[in-house]
Amino acid sequence: MDFVREHDGCRPPSNEFPIGDSMDDADSVVRFVPVAEASNVASTIGLPAKMWPVARAEGGNYVLLDLSAGEAVKYWDHETGELALVAANFRAFLSLLRPFDPSQVELDPEDVIDVWVDPEFRKEIEEQRRKKP
Repeated sequence: MDFVREHDGCRPPSNEFPIGDSMDDADSVVRFVPVAEASNVASTIGLPAKMWPVARAEGGNYVLLDLSAGEAVKYWDHETGELALVAANFRAFLSLLRPFDPSQVELDPEDVIDVWVDPEFRKEIEEQRRKKP
């Protein structure tokens, strides 16, 4: 209850948490779902009665409290509808949240298939390049 009193609906700093056993498959909490909105969110996304949304993750996914599984915390993928166990309970889930460190991201150019760049952003970058000596 202390967490809800202090952080209901908050947007935490950039973070990540593992889905499964490693950070190879991870997501981040965008916002903790306010208690006043949880019932509406649950019905909008079609959750079973004993599933309670506690956080919105990137890309429309959710972190859920599964009251039918002893308060286990699960990750719901909105594209597949699949659930993945994240933690045994909410306190354990909170302990998994880590600050996101972009320097730890390894990008392989071979994995990039296509990139879209906003034309206005491209203009800004090109202008900055022209200004450099």
